Amino acid sequence: MERAGTALLLAATFCSCLTAEQPIRQPNSYGNSFNGPALALECVARLKADPARFFQTVRSESPEARRTCVNQLLQSLTPEPEFTAEDFQNALTRDPHGNLSPESPQLARKMMDRLGVNLNVAKAVAELAAGRLIDDPGAIRPLIRCLNHPLLPVSQSCEDALVSLTRHSYGWKFYYDQPPPPTEEGRQRLVADWTKWEEQMKEGHPIFDEWLASRCLAAGHELGERLAGVLKDTVASGYLDHLKNKRLDDLGGPSAEKIFQFGVGVGNAANWPRGTKLDGVGIGIFRPGIAHPLSKSPEDHAVPVQALFGKSVAPETIYRENFPALDLEFRVEIDTSDDRVRDACFLAVKEALNGLRSANEMVASRR
Repeated sequence: MERAGTALLLAATFCSCLTAEQPIRQPNSYGNSFNGPALALECVARLKADPARFFQTVRSESPEARRTCVNQLLQSLTPEPEFTAEDFQNALTRDPHGNLSPESPQLARKMMDRLGVNLNVAKAVAELAAGRLIDDPGAIRPLIRCLNHPLLPVSQSCEDALVSLTRHSYGWKFYYDQPPPPTEEGRQRLVADWTKWEEQMKEGHPIFDEWLASRCLAAGHELGERLAGVLKDTVASGYLDHLKNKRLDDLGGPSAEKIFQFGVGVGNAANWPRGTKLDGVGIGIFRPGIAHPLSKSPEDHAVPVQALFGKSVAPETIYRENFPALDLEFRVEIDTSDDRVRDACFLAVKEALNGLRSANEMVASRR
């Protein structure tokens, strides 16, 4: 009886915790205009004057001019100084229909002007990030702060920008894969994950830029060549030769962390002879990020082993190496019962990653 009472108490406590999460209130309708003091910033004014050509204009600039422009945009992501998150909530409370109703015409004008700035700037920043036109790690912190913007469409654009810059998706469940309404507690979980990841990468290379992408691609091609040499007497060699023409995976959403993936074997190659010593080869490159994110389900914490072959494989078939300063993990699976073949492949993999190992050490030492 005592055990049953304890179980009921725990269940009640758990239910209480579930219902304690507070939905983030959003206006049913609101007006906005693209005006206010933010237009004194040249880049913001340029965005308003010609939004259709803004991306191309920024892309044509020098890296220094581009960073200056991005910094001005990042300054304009906050609701302040025109209004605060408290002003926003008070304006919602005042209207029985859930529309934004600021307490004075002056505040209403400031709020509508700034909301227009925030919405347009956040969308522009997300577009620049997707086009790899943001290369300054200093952009990450303002974007994380922006996740707390009281208007969720602004916050969501900042999340999209972070995903493009980092190849992480800590806000996916909150913004895209979670039944409404989103809660403040859910938002703070993803903000905590992004904050923890930023702290983890302060001595590293957080942005997945052209420099890092080229090194991943080169390492993937090197892996293919060396493994093809070791496995030259098997059907795998021909498939591995094709790696030199393979591009990085451009995945988004919950799959953003997967940078490169290749797998071939008896299960998916029609000409693969059954009963051979080698049943398959797989190569995967990921951005592992932080351990056990609060914003993800336990099964989403890491890329599962079966991601490459579509089945579980024995741990001894996997070669894994992490490059912390680059936020990269390489995983190679050699599905074979022949220890000599596996050892020769793993040695080839280790040698192929020398260049990436040097890049990781260089980044770690210069911070």
